[in-house]
Amino acid sequence: MTDVLERLPPFSWRGKLYPVLARDVGFAHENATHKVQFKNGALVEMTGAQNLTFRYTLALRQDIGVGPYEDLFTTALTPLLNDCLLRTPGILVDPVHGQFRCVPAVFGESTDNNRRDGSDVQVEFQRAPELDEVLTVEQPDGLQGVIGQAHSMEVEVEKVDWKQTPSPQPSIDILGFAAGVLGQVSAQRDRISAIADDIAFRMEKVDKAADDLEDPRVWPLKRAARRNQMAALELKKHLDNPGRRIISVTKAYAQTITAVAASTGMTVVELLKLNPGLSRAPLVRAGTQVLVYQKAG
Repeated sequence: MTDVLERLPPFSWRGKLYPVLARDVGFAHENATHKVQFKNGALVEMTGAQNLTFRYTLALRQDIGVGPYEDLFTTALTPLLNDCLLRTPGILVDPVHGQFRCVPAVFGESTDNNRRDGSDVQVEFQRAPELDEVLTVEQPDGLQGVIGQAHSMEVEVEKVDWKQTPSPQPSIDILGFAAGVLGQVSAQRDRISAIADDIAFRMEKVDKAADDLEDPRVWPLKRAARRNQMAALELKKHLDNPGRRIISVTKAYAQTITAVAASTGMTVVELLKLNPGLSRAPLVRAGTQVLVYQKAG
């Protein structure tokens, strides 16, 4: 049997090396299912992947005296505990997949009375992407797909306790109007653009209302609204320029609208056309999600 594991680089967390006894890496996709009345099966909307999760069993034992692993129980156990108590992100180097920015999620230490040279430690980390990492959306399956995504949000919006914040009421009563133009893209381009604009506007209202509510429980709804807004704008842009993609970036620090436009290679008019809500204030606050055109290359 070929021993490929011996060729792998060592595991490290916050710059410190630890020997790995067992390793488990994985994530799960989230989706929403929408039953079609009087038909078998259900439509499945992929809503995005959960964070990549890394789980390890580390041997913090004195008798491991090979290479960098010296006096692990007496000198490395407490620093590892302290490094996992920190809530700030750190750099994790996985032997197989490489370097990731992660936050610690679980720490557990176990001692076996039959092995008296130290402890085994179970740790778990979750990937914590940078603020400026982009959210992309696949080209929607035509107008019908965009409308379907928008309608699927109605039930979710109705579940939210909006308290003093007015409900965004994103109901989109345009299915009848759209049915006549689904197969006539070239002849009805302006009408389809109008539908996409209407959906994008309503999704922005949901996004803004969820932001004003400041309740972490509605953050998934906020992200779904942003994805649907992007899908509608992607469809509209696809009619005129199929090669230009729209992406979403989260600003890490406050900037003027002019500075945001310049940094993305867009004009202020183009930026405000994709993000009408930015016109309400001269500054784009840190943490604001902004739709921009993806740069070529």
